[in-house]
Amino acid sequence: VVGILYGTGVLLFLLPPVPGCPIFMVSSILITKRFVASGGNFLFASLLALVISMVIKMSSVALEQKGIGESFSTSISVKKMVAVHTPEMKAIRYILSQKGLHMDKVIVLVCGPDWPTSVLTGVLRLPLLEMLIGTLPVIFLILPFTLSGSFIVHASTLPENTMEKRRYEGLSSALLVFSMLTQMGGLMLIFQCTHAVMEKFKEEIAEGSWMKDGQEDEVLQDISCEEERLRRRQDAT
Repeated sequence: VVGILYGTGVLLFLLPPVPGCPIFMVSSILITKRFVASGGNFLFASLLALVISMVIKMSSVALEQKGIGESFSTSISVKKMVAVHTPEMKAIRYILSQKGLHMDKVIVLVCGPDWPTSVLTGVLRLPLLEMLIGTLPVIFLILPFTLSGSFIVHASTLPENTMEKRRYEGLSSALLVFSMLTQMGGLMLIFQCTHAVMEKFKEEIAEGSWMKDGQEDEVLQDISCEEERLRRRQDAT
């Protein structure tokens, strides 16, 4: 079960649209169900789910950075998906390119969208070990998801209409809401960090040369061609 969860979780992380939150939640539910069915403790199952989720997350960071970002660092399609041409991603590029683990850099690594952030670190050929260390605080974002999953499974094993059952159901819901609010808070912190950088380099951004990718003109041309093809298709229909 653990091997299947690990393989499936890493595979899902490699898909651009898939966020990590559902992966952590499902992993916790499945592991807890397996442990409870065999007479195990649901809190131990939650701890195991946390460890597995962290391994999945860190493995995905490494694979996205090395396997996609670095391997396809000259790919126009990958750079277009990462949106290297936008002011926001240029600000993130600036933050990630700083030497050392500054607070804003850790915030981006921990709270940023999984796929674009890790792939961008690969495109920039940043040191993997530093990126992994900077990502470690994500454990505090994963923990509420794993606890929520374990609590809801434990609640399902308790007698109906009991105070204990309602307590664990309430805890599960509260942790899930807390997790979502934390995710939103993380995105707001990233917005503040990127906005501060964009304000600092407002004139350079307006000139168009600041943090410009070597293939940015090709990316913009490809986007323009795609928009033109879409326009022609719409006109034809």
